[in-house]
Amino acid sequence: AEYINSRLTGAATSRIMYLSVDALGQTVPATAAVAIPRGEPPSGGWPIIAWAPGTVGIGKKCAPSMTDNLSKYGPYLQGWIDKGYAIVAVDYSGLGTTGRHFYSHRESNARDVIEAVKAAIASYPNLSKAFVAMGHSQGGLAAIGVAETIGNLDISPLQYKGAVACAPGNGANHGYFRFVERAGVSEPTLLAYMLYYTATLKLATPGLQYSDQISPEMAELMPAVELQCLDELRATLKSTVNFPKHFIKSSWVQHPALKKYSERNQAGQRKANGPLFIAWGTSDSSISKNMLDAIIQPSCQHGSDIQFSQYAGASHSTVLVQSRVDVAAWLGQQFAGN
Repeated sequence: AEYINSRLTGAATSRIMYLSVDALGQTVPATAAVAIPRGEPPSGGWPIIAWAPGTVGIGKKCAPSMTDNLSKYGPYLQGWIDKGYAIVAVDYSGLGTTGRHFYSHRESNARDVIEAVKAAIASYPNLSKAFVAMGHSQGGLAAIGVAETIGNLDISPLQYKGAVACAPGNGANHGYFRFVERAGVSEPTLLAYMLYYTATLKLATPGLQYSDQISPEMAELMPAVELQCLDELRATLKSTVNFPKHFIKSSWVQHPALKKYSERNQAGQRKANGPLFIAWGTSDSSISKNMLDAIIQPSCQHGSDIQFSQYAGASHSTVLVQSRVDVAAWLGQQFAGN
């Protein structure tokens, strides 16, 4: 572990490296930031929020722990530190380390979260064994992934208390590609998401090339996509005025490899372990209610314990702030064992 400069106050913040498992089942290095409140810990140690961030990019330099504000999430996480929680903020494997990042891959991103908490409690004796997984957007999918996969892992001595997913993606890439192939897209943020998905699908599908998925003009942009973090890539795409609005190949949308990947990555197809809190804003332009229904309805049918809270007028970003009071109350109940 190494101590790092951070805008977080009232906490000692360090960066750890640990081993995780990627989407191909390979053992890979990963990093995370650990912020521990200063002062005397409560009996049993500081309870842990394992934080999974939203989209930051897929390049090595995009790791939130390599920024001084945890890729814009610092102010939000500061609120939890002030309430007496330790933060284990994951970078996801491939960010900040060697290897490649599997963007919005439910199982891989979830494993990064779980292994980060195991590494943190092994490194810092004043941390509690009890933790909740929490994430936003891509990280919301990772948090649901924790709930859906942790029951199959030996997590001793961890004590898993549940998961919070704010504006989560549902992992169903097929729907994204089908929509974009039909409607086209010229909005830089959505376009960046699609290209990050394209990169991950190539990684996860043996023999697949970018030319199998997208037009030649867009394939020429992929070296930049692999390196640039979200804000930089959005600027690049905004300045690239000649990219085609319709760039997804119809043959790829119909390809069985995309359907197979999407079905495996879809959240909600199994029972979630422990309680799950899902927060969504009615003005979210990235995640629709239908996308969340595709998680919640089948998950409930499998017997999951889900609290779904909607926040009127909240956007994809502001739902974090608008749900904070409810999430705080829910966290208190879980850590109290109620």
